[in-house]
Amino acid sequence: MAAAETYSPFVRGVASTVPLIQKGKRQDGRFPEECRPLYLSLGTVPAASGSAYLEFKDTKIICSVFGPRQNTRGGAAFTSDGQLRCDVKFTTFATGARRKYGQDPEAKDITFAVQGALQGAVLLEAFPKAIVDVQILVVEGQGGEVAAAITCASAALAHAGIPMRDLVIGASVAQVEGELVLDPSSAEERLADGVLVLGMTSSANEVTQLVVKGAWSAAATTEAMELCMDGCAQLDEVVREVLRANGATSARA
Repeated sequence: MAAAETYSPFVRGVASTVPLIQKGKRQDGRFPEECRPLYLSLGTVPAASGSAYLEFKDTKIICSVFGPRQNTRGGAAFTSDGQLRCDVKFTTFATGARRKYGQDPEAKDITFAVQGALQGAVLLEAFPKAIVDVQILVVEGQGGEVAAAITCASAALAHAGIPMRDLVIGASVAQVEGELVLDPSSAEERLADGVLVLGMTSSANEVTQLVVKGAWSAAATTEAMELCMDGCAQLDEVVREVLRANGATSARA
């Protein structure tokens, strides 16, 4: 299991004074253990070796994979295995408030989390001395960007035919008003006492990334991880169905 890392999503506006959970349901009508509907399509970037577009309602992400290709970067450390290189950027309009295009501190944190989640699942020895670039663009970011980026990147790698031990699916849980909620929205993340993001290989159930913000008791951490695992299992069915429909078979079942 990967060591826990801290992650602090930027505050993106004034939090609502209306309770986020009323009569057992969240503001968007979901139950605490319910994900937003997932939409996933492949081949959205024709120039890439593989690509994926993912939506969790108002969180929208595009991932493009290029390679394997020769590493021409000067001064790069020699390695007999291949290399995986991830890069996350936000559009200027991704989170409502205008921001500079490119890598700000939040994008760098997400890049680090996605890289760690995928690194162990990709068979780097299958493309020695070559590099695979994973370019992720957050078109709209309204909560759960880290988990969504992990899932989208994994699907894009499979679409590109990159050899993988398994798919990696991401899910997140927030502590909101004394309850654990799966796949939090940006409003829920803003008011959360803590956020936990988990990346997991979908067949082997191996945790490849654990990202934690806030104070968590041991019991709450265990419960949140179990909820994330349930969410990953739900999402895995959708991702695999889309991959099968597109003939992508690089991830080992």
